[in-house]
Amino acid sequence: MVTPWVVAMCLFGASVGADARTTQIALDRGGVEVGIPYRWENPAYIPATRMVIGGAQGYALNRLHKTHPKTAWGLLIASTLLNGAVARHNSRVVDR
Repeated sequence: MVTPWVVAMCLFGASVGADARTTQIALDRGGVEVGIPYRWENPAYIPATRMVIGGAQGYALNRLHKTHPKTAWGLLIASTLLNGAVARHNSRVVDR
C-alpha cells in the first residue's frame, strides 16, 4: 500500500539522487567540493558517499517513524528541502 510516508520517502530518495548527480556534474566541470567530509584526492567518491549517507539517513528515518512519527516527518521534510536546495545550488554552479 502506498502511504503518504512512502511517497515522502521516495521524494527524499530523489532529492538525494539529485544532490549527488548535480555534485558530480559540477565536479566534472571543474567545481570544487568545499564540504570538510569530502576533501579527498579522488572526487569520484563524493557522489557515492552522498548516496550511502542518504540511504543510511532514510533507514534511520524509517526506524524513527515507527516510534516518533511526528519527529520523523519533520526531519524528513527538512532533509528533502535541504537536499533540493543543495541540488539547486549545484545546478547554478554548473551553469556558470
